[in-house]
Amino acid sequence: MLSILEESVYRHSKYLDRCRYLIRKASRGNMSKLIEGFAALARESRKLEEVLTTLSNSCAESLFSEDVDMLAAVVFYVYEVSVEDERDLWSKYEKFNPSENVEEHHTRLNRMKALAQRILETIEGNEGKT
Repeated sequence: MLSILEESVYRHSKYLDRCRYLIRKASRGNMSKLIEGFAALARESRKLEEVLTTLSNSCAESLFSEDVDMLAAVVFYVYEVSVEDERDLWSKYEKFNPSENVEEHHTRLNRMKALAQRILETIEGNEGKT
Protein backbone atom coordinates (compact mmCIF):
# COMPACT_ATOMS: atom_id res chain seq x y z
CA MET A 1 0.00 0.00 0.00
CA LEU A 2 2.88 2.34 0.77
CA SER A 3 4.26 2.12 -2.78
CA ILE A 4 0.82 2.91 -4.22
CA LEU A 5 0.55 5.96 -1.96
CA GLU A 6 4.06 7.10 -2.87
CA GLU A 7 3.33 6.79 -6.58
CA SER A 8 0.04 8.64 -6.23
CA VAL A 9 1.65 11.49 -4.26
CA TYR A 10 4.45 11.70 -6.81
CA ARG A 11 2.00 11.91 -9.73
CA HIS A 12 -0.12 14.47 -7.86
CA SER A 13 2.95 16.64 -7.21
CA LYS A 14 3.84 16.54 -10.91
CA TYR A 15 0.34 17.77 -11.80
CA LEU A 16 0.68 20.52 -9.19
CA ASP A 17 3.94 21.60 -10.83
CA ARG A 18 2.30 21.54 -14.26
CA CYS A 19 -0.61 23.67 -13.06
CA ARG A 20 1.77 26.19 -11.45
CA TYR A 21 3.45 26.51 -14.84
CA LEU A 22 0.08 26.89 -16.60
CA ILE A 23 -0.98 29.62 -14.15
CA ARG A 24 2.25 31.53 -14.93
CA LYS A 25 1.56 31.18 -18.65
CA ALA A 26 -2.06 32.28 -18.18
CA SER A 27 -0.96 35.38 -16.31
CA ARG A 28 0.95 36.31 -19.49
CA GLY A 29 -2.13 35.74 -21.61
CA ASN A 30 -1.62 32.16 -22.78
CA MET A 31 -4.57 30.18 -21.45
CA SER A 32 -4.65 27.46 -24.12
CA LYS A 33 -3.85 24.49 -21.85
CA LEU A 34 -5.14 25.85 -18.54
CA ILE A 35 -8.53 24.12 -18.47
CA GLU A 36 -7.26 20.70 -19.50
CA GLY A 37 -4.33 20.97 -17.09
CA PHE A 38 -6.63 21.62 -14.16
CA ALA A 39 -9.02 18.87 -15.29
CA ALA A 40 -6.06 16.46 -15.17
CA LEU A 41 -5.14 17.76 -11.70
CA ALA A 42 -8.70 17.12 -10.50
CA ARG A 43 -8.56 13.53 -11.81
CA GLU A 44 -5.23 12.88 -10.15
CA SER A 45 -6.44 14.45 -6.92
CA ARG A 46 -9.48 12.15 -6.89
CA LYS A 47 -7.15 9.16 -7.35
CA LEU A 48 -5.07 10.32 -4.39
CA GLU A 49 -8.25 10.70 -2.34
CA GLU A 50 -9.19 7.09 -3.22
CA VAL A 51 -5.79 5.85 -2.05
CA LEU A 52 -6.14 7.80 1.21
CA THR A 53 -9.65 6.40 1.70
CA THR A 54 -8.43 2.84 1.19
CA LEU A 55 -5.53 3.43 3.53
CA SER A 56 -7.76 5.03 6.14
CA ASN A 57 -10.15 2.08 6.03
CA SER A 58 -7.42 -0.54 6.31
CA CYS A 59 -5.00 1.67 8.14
CA ALA A 60 -1.56 1.12 9.48
CA GLU A 61 -2.11 -1.91 11.71
CA SER A 62 -1.09 -4.25 8.90
CA LEU A 63 2.13 -2.45 8.02
CA PHE A 64 5.55 -3.35 9.33
CA SER A 65 7.08 -0.87 11.75
CA GLU A 66 9.66 0.43 9.26
CA ASP A 67 6.87 1.09 6.76
CA VAL A 68 4.84 3.00 9.33
CA ASP A 69 7.47 5.73 9.65
CA MET A 70 7.61 6.18 5.88
CA LEU A 71 3.83 6.04 5.64
CA ALA A 72 3.53 8.73 8.31
CA ALA A 73 6.04 10.93 6.45
CA VAL A 74 4.20 10.63 3.12
CA VAL A 75 0.77 11.19 4.68
CA PHE A 76 2.11 14.17 6.62
CA TYR A 77 3.38 15.61 3.32
CA VAL A 78 -0.11 15.23 1.84
CA TYR A 79 -1.66 16.81 4.93
CA GLU A 80 0.70 19.78 5.15
CA VAL A 81 1.87 20.43 1.57
CA SER A 82 -0.09 18.72 -1.20
CA VAL A 83 -3.57 19.67 -0.08
CA GLU A 84 -2.65 23.28 0.64
CA ASP A 85 -0.72 23.69 -2.61
CA GLU A 86 -3.67 22.37 -4.57
CA ARG A 87 -6.11 24.61 -2.67
CA ASP A 88 -3.94 27.62 -3.54
CA LEU A 89 -3.82 26.64 -7.22
CA TRP A 90 -7.62 26.26 -7.44
CA SER A 91 -8.02 29.72 -5.93
CA LYS A 92 -5.69 31.15 -8.55
CA TYR A 93 -7.43 29.18 -11.31
CA GLU A 94 -10.77 30.66 -10.30
CA LYS A 95 -9.47 34.12 -11.22
CA PHE A 96 -8.86 32.94 -14.79
CA ASN A 97 -12.00 30.86 -15.06
CA PRO A 98 -14.69 32.32 -12.76
CA SER A 99 -17.30 29.91 -14.13
CA GLU A 100 -15.48 26.95 -12.54
CA ASN A 101 -17.03 25.80 -9.28
CA VAL A 102 -13.88 25.55 -7.17
CA GLU A 103 -15.96 24.94 -4.05
CA GLU A 104 -16.33 21.32 -5.17
CA HIS A 105 -12.54 21.03 -5.32
CA HIS A 106 -12.13 22.70 -1.92
CA THR A 107 -14.62 20.22 -0.46
CA ARG A 108 -12.61 17.30 -1.86
CA LEU A 109 -9.44 18.81 -0.43
CA ASN A 110 -11.08 19.13 2.98
CA ARG A 111 -12.00 15.42 2.82
CA MET A 112 -8.43 14.55 1.83
CA LYS A 113 -7.04 16.56 4.72
CA ALA A 114 -9.43 14.84 7.15
CA LEU A 115 -8.44 11.41 5.79
CA ALA A 116 -4.75 12.22 6.16
CA GLN A 117 -5.34 13.44 9.71
CA ARG A 118 -7.24 10.25 10.57
CA ILE A 119 -4.42 8.11 9.19
CA LEU A 120 -1.82 10.07 11.16
CA GLU A 121 -3.87 9.77 14.36
CA THR A 122 -4.21 6.02 13.82
CA ILE A 123 -0.47 5.66 13.31
CA GLU A 124 0.22 7.73 16.39
CA GLY A 125 -2.25 5.66 18.39
CA ASN A 126 -0.68 2.41 17.21
CA GLU A 127 2.82 3.61 18.13
CA GLY A 128 1.62 4.12 21.68
CA LYS A 129 0.53 0.47 21.84
CA THR A 130 3.93 -0.96 20.95
